[in-house]
Amino acid sequence: MKNKDILYEMFEIYGNPTVDWMGFEVTKHNKITYHHITEARRGGLETIENGALLTKGAHSKLHEIELLDKELYDEYQYWFRIINDMRCKPSNEIMNIMYSLKKRLNYTLENKRELKVQRGLIVKHA
Repeated sequence: MKNKDILYEMFEIYGNPTVDWMGFEVTKHNKITYHHITEARRGGLETIENGALLTKGAHSKLHEIELLDKELYDEYQYWFRIINDMRCKPSNEIMNIMYSLKKRLNYTLENKRELKVQRGLIVKHA
């Protein structure tokens, strides 16, 4: 992230979370990062409206899931936009949705090799 001021402005709007927008705990080893909702390489700017507050671990998992389950990835992106439109800390209702998405995320990542085989991304040798 080039402009740390954006992250600080997001903290002012959304608070300094103990849990990120995907439901992952913030720790000294799993700090908050800025996620581009629309990627920079696709013209996404580094703005509050285009950002999501994710821990380093959640951010990594989100990009991993992008390749395995585009529908789940897009659902996260949708909710990040909703949170930004609200311009306040995510509500309990939204966080409950995020916790349910997190269960799907963890299941998908735990079963990613089989999912890759099913989608033809890797060939299963007999």
